[in-house]
Amino acid sequence: MLTRRSLMRGAAGVATLAATPVLAQTAAWPSRLLKIIVPLPPGGVMDGLTRVVADRLAPRLGQSVIVENKPGANGMIAASAVAGADPDGYTILSTMSSIVQNVSLHKSPSYKMSDLLPLAPLGRLPIAFIVPKTLGVTTLREFVEKARTSAKPLSYGTYGLGSSAHIIGEVLMKNTGIKLLQVPYRGEAPALTAILAGEVDSAFVSVGGAVAQAENARALAIANPARMKRYADIPTLTRQDFPCSA
Repeated sequence: MLTRRSLMRGAAGVATLAATPVLAQTAAWPSRLLKIIVPLPPGGVMDGLTRVVADRLAPRLGQSVIVENKPGANGMIAASAVAGADPDGYTILSTMSSIVQNVSLHKSPSYKMSDLLPLAPLGRLPIAFIVPKTLGVTTLREFVEKARTSAKPLSYGTYGLGSSAHIIGEVLMKNTGIKLLQVPYRGEAPALTAILAGEVDSAFVSVGGAVAQAENARALAIANPARMKRYADIPTLTRQDFPCSA
C-alpha cells in the first residue's frame, strides 16, 4: 500500500550503478577515462555531489573521471544510456530513487534493473517542500488552507513526472483533500529557478537546495521519517508534525 511513511523512508537516496560488467577483463581496470552520467541538468545538489565524487575518484584511480548530464524522462534517458553501454565498468550512473520507480510505473521501461549493477550509496538527499516567501505562508498548514480557499489550484514544481517529488505531491493532495497543479521540470535547478522567478507557488526539491535559497524561499516541511539534526527547525510530513487524514 502506498503510504506517506513508506514514501518518506525512500524519498531521495542517491546511488551509483554501472552497466553489468563482463566476467573477465582483458586489461587491468581502470586503464582509461571513466564517465559518470547524471540524470539531471547541471546546478542541482545531486549534480554537485557527483562532481565532488568524480574529483576525488580521479587521483585515487589514476584516471580522468568526467561527469556528463543527460536529463529527461525522469532519469530514463540517462539510465538507458548506461544500461546500453559496453559492460566494461567505464560508464557509471549516478542516480536516485527514480531508477526503481520508473520500472514500476511504466509498462515498457527503456531499461531493466538487471542491466545495471549497484556499486555504492553516495548519500541521502531528503526532499523538502518549499514556497517563495512572497506567497505569504509560513507553515504547511497555512499552505494547505491557502490551497483550499484559492480560486484556482496552486502549483508545485517537481523534477519530473513519476519522480519522488511528483509522488509525494500526489500523496499530500490525497491526505489533505487539496488540489495542486504539478509543473514538471527537467531537474532540481530549473525547479528552484522557477520558484525564485514566481513561476510556481511551491516545489519539492532536495533539502540542500532548499536551504541554499533560504533568503527568498521557505522550507515548510521535509520528507523524512524524523527531523534532521542539521535542519531541526524544518518539520516533517509525518503525522507527528503534520497530522491529517490518512
